Amino acid sequence: MTAALATLRQSAALRFLASAVLVSLLAALIGTIGPLPDLEGVVRHDTAQRCRAGTNDCTTVTLPDRLSRGDGPVEYRLEVARGTLEGDLKAVLIQRMSDSYALRIGNTPLSPPLDPGRQGWSRPVLALVPGPVLTDADMQTLVITLSALPPREIRLAPVLIGAHDTLLFRSNLVMILRIGMQRIAFGLCIFGVIAFVGLDMRPETRTGTYRYLAAACAAAAIVLLGGVFIVPFLPLMTWIAVWTTAAHLAIFAFCRFLALHVGRRPSGLEAAWLAAIILGAGLLFVLPAEIWRLCQLAISMVDLVFLTLATAGLMAPPRRDRNSEDYVMLLPMATGSALLALYWLELVGVTPVRTIETIQFAPIAFMCVAFTHVVGQAVIGQRLSDRFAARLSSEVTLRSGELIRTHETIRKMERERAIEAERQRIILDLHDGLGGQLINMQAYLENSDIQDETLENAIASAMADLAIIMDSIDAEDDVTTLLGSLRNRIEPMLTRNNLRFDWRIEEPPAGLTASPAHSVMLLRIVQEALTNIVKHAQADTIIMECTRDHIAITDNGNGMADGQRAGGRGLSNIRSRAATINAALDITTGPAGTRISLRWDPPQPGSGIADIQPDA
Repeated sequence: MTAALATLRQSAALRFLASAVLVSLLAALIGTIGPLPDLEGVVRHDTAQRCRAGTNDCTTVTLPDRLSRGDGPVEYRLEVARGTLEGDLKAVLIQRMSDSYALRIGNTPLSPPLDPGRQGWSRPVLALVPGPVLTDADMQTLVITLSALPPREIRLAPVLIGAHDTLLFRSNLVMILRIGMQRIAFGLCIFGVIAFVGLDMRPETRTGTYRYLAAACAAAAIVLLGGVFIVPFLPLMTWIAVWTTAAHLAIFAFCRFLALHVGRRPSGLEAAWLAAIILGAGLLFVLPAEIWRLCQLAISMVDLVFLTLATAGLMAPPRRDRNSEDYVMLLPMATGSALLALYWLELVGVTPVRTIETIQFAPIAFMCVAFTHVVGQAVIGQRLSDRFAARLSSEVTLRSGELIRTHETIRKMERERAIEAERQRIILDLHDGLGGQLINMQAYLENSDIQDETLENAIASAMADLAIIMDSIDAEDDVTTLLGSLRNRIEPMLTRNNLRFDWRIEEPPAGLTASPAHSVMLLRIVQEALTNIVKHAQADTIIMECTRDHIAITDNGNGMADGQRAGGRGLSNIRSRAATINAALDITTGPAGTRISLRWDPPQPGSGIADIQPDA
């Protein structure tokens, strides 16, 4: 089933065939709707004598009847039993006739005659039958005189005779179904003209479709004028030319709207169709009425073909910018086409004249198509607006996040610049202030006769501490640089003590937090370890390791004495500083030397600074 639907959508010929079948089925369904039911106490006359006016040349006909050549007048004579007309107030109801009429019983008129120029063929005729007009005969003759100017036809539907009140209700019902529907359609068309012109004038909705819809509504309103108003606007022949041309133009404009809706470009056939419509209006005044009528029927057939093509276009696969509205538009579009097809079949004589026409419902069906398009476009616009709003909201959120991150980066950079400026100020203050004073004190001792070794060592130690502090401040986030600076400062001392320095620096520990405080602590630990090696280990080699997970200082001296292993002040300081920088301290000592290691592995539950475990 799904594959069949896909094939139907892709094939234009199959779509046209399917739309033709759909229109035919709907026309057959609408055609099964019979006349209004009979009324109790009302006599329905379905036969009459059709006579040439003023003669006895008559033919028995079945009603509804039609004469294709409207060059009358023609008399329809009905024999009515006297009993049918006696009693309460009686009336005669003609539900459908054209064009001009006159009613009489015998020689007594029942209603004022209607002039052909008044174009009142769409209205029912209700005439009272006063008692005095009846004769003594058992059968009374009701004469209905009809005439029409070519190319109009003479038509007469079954005649109802009965109580006035009953027939008045039926007459009002016929007026609602016929004239009332035309007035509703006329009002919708006028509203459509105003609405679609307004939509076409807006830049955001100026797609061309509303222009054709406005033209279709304007042409349809002209067509409906004859049914809505009984007063003539133009001479009859001119009005017929305007009426028929407006009907064709309404269908042409509506088909062009649907072509634009489905994305189909204009074709040469449509241009020829439009030319035939315009030419056909002028031929009314040149060709004989019967030939002109045949031309109009042919153009109407072309109208039906293009309406079927437009219906088939709604079955095509929807484009990305179209909504499922096409499938909603399909039923009223096919219904309107079916109503026009039924009217065309009646005009050519394939189907009998209907007592109640259905053609007046066609404009309403097509207006449903137009308004469905408007609603569908509004739905599409709302969806696009929602998508754009969602995308805009997402973009705003994204850009806001980027702005916040940028702002935080700028603040961080400003903070880092401020910290760097403060760091440089502190370094300069230490170097120029405290450092200068220590150098001056050292120079003073060297140039004076005072020999105070304790003071000299204190000044040298203070200058070394000051250098470590300045190095830690100057390179807070680069451990390898800090260790390199420390090496440069202590290497002369190691050389004086005949110690070889094996430098194995790979990369800074990942777990060490970069900050001046931690940098000072780390340098103090390394300095303390190197100082202990120089003073106590009696080693000749020192190995300095720095990897991603640890820093280790190893010597090949004679190990720590028992008193030192118990914990001197130097080791106590090392333990305290290791804990401060979140490092796990491990000290291994033995006759082959001592190894002090700082690790930044994730801490295990219950772990602490490792105890000194001498080699066995």
